[in-house]
Amino acid sequence: MPEGVSAASVPRDDRPVTLIEPPQGLDLARLRELPKHRALLAALVRRQIRLDFSRMHLGVAWAMARPLVMLGVFGLFRHLSEARIGVTIPYPLYLYAGLIYWFSFTETVTGVAGSIRRDAGLIRKVYYPRLLTPLVPVIANLLSLTVASLPLVAMMAWWRIGPGWSILLLPLVVLQTSALALGLGLVFAALTLASRDWERFLALALYVGLFVSPVIFGPEMIPEEALIALYANPMAGTLLAFRAAIFDVLAFPWAAWSWSLACSIGILAAGVATFQRIERGLADRL
Repeated sequence: MPEGVSAASVPRDDRPVTLIEPPQGLDLARLRELPKHRALLAALVRRQIRLDFSRMHLGVAWAMARPLVMLGVFGLFRHLSEARIGVTIPYPLYLYAGLIYWFSFTETVTGVAGSIRRDAGLIRKVYYPRLLTPLVPVIANLLSLTVASLPLVAMMAWWRIGPGWSILLLPLVVLQTSALALGLGLVFAALTLASRDWERFLALALYVGLFVSPVIFGPEMIPEEALIALYANPMAGTLLAFRAAIFDVLAFPWAAWSWSLACSIGILAAGVATFQRIERGLADRL
């Protein structure tokens, strides 16, 4: 043994070595690691919530500010009566429910798409299931949605419109929306690593989506020949299902929501497969 080298510092060949390799494609076995790291996921979610609210003096009020402001803006268009937009409930109720759900969806998508760059320092230093990083904004934004729903509850009490049995479907609708947002965000998380132009494209697409999805109008306002194009958008059935789940007077759109559910599952699978594919060399790209 060379002088000055202790026995403890000499590497031993019989020590177990764990080699962690990125998956080649969609690896379902790798997904089973997620529950083992639930404590880390909870810590990351708490950190995200603190970042979202702790540094703002108005705190959770900002979660309600944007939909309330847009409610006032769209409310100025008096000609958009309930009859003309094709809804059977007071327009402020219909509009506010659509706005808070749409903004929750868009914030989740953009949060997932930017999560890899946001946690680049952590990703380069330690190993953990990388899918935890995009899961954080999905869970954290549920709190913002809950806070933004408080004025909606007050409005429902004012107009004496409450939920019916369809409220039992609300968790499924929220889960479907989260799957859609996660899958779409994962795809763009991979694309933005190649080019930052995709960030601008995503922002533009989500902005246009506000006006081509049934957020400020009802499907009855759309010409019959254009309904196929409307319902091809998975957020159309999602928004209608969300409203039907909380407003008893609206029928649940089973056909439209089933299509949205199928699209969400497909997009989530594609997003996870794409994300797992870029895990190889992910630290080098950041």
